[in-house]
Amino acid sequence: MHDLPVRRFVCRFLALALTVIGSAALAQTDAPATAQPVPPLPPPTHTARPTAGKPDLIVESAKISYSGVCRPGSVWANASVTVRNIGTATSGSRSDVSMVQVIDARDIELPSNERGQGAGLVALAPGQAGTLLIPVLYPAGETGYGGRAVSYFVRVNVGQWIDESDTTNNLLPDRITFVPSAADCP
Repeated sequence: MHDLPVRRFVCRFLALALTVIGSAALAQTDAPATAQPVPPLPPPTHTARPTAGKPDLIVESAKISYSGVCRPGSVWANASVTVRNIGTATSGSRSDVSMVQVIDARDIELPSNERGQGAGLVALAPGQAGTLLIPVLYPAGETGYGGRAVSYFVRVNVGQWIDESDTTNNLLPDRITFVPSAADCP
């Protein structure tokens, strides 16, 4: 018999709650409460949803400067590259592969990115950025660079080593360019 006051309380509480949210009120009796079924939610009005729980790495900025040395096998330029994680999860760290590459603009379409240098990348939390200094070597077996512009592209996650929500934004769309001195170059 002591369950009767509890049942009455539950029935009254449910009736009040359903009235507040606009559903049919329950009958206030000692009988078990029954409610009208709640209609399903309408489908979402948009289809694109961000992928939850994945990093999204982008090359935020890059610049390159001539080192003053222009001979095969030497570092002839230094690239400063800032990478940002605009995703929703930490990217993970990879120091064993070239996560960020500075690629000769003439080679960007080659699968192996023949002439370019790279560096590993530390883990980046969502919203966090990191800047790397990447030495760029003079292309072996080539001459005639003095006084003419040399261009490079910069990409992050070239080998898709990290699973990202979007890999279409890994290439910095603008080339970085420098002009080595004609007096320094063979």
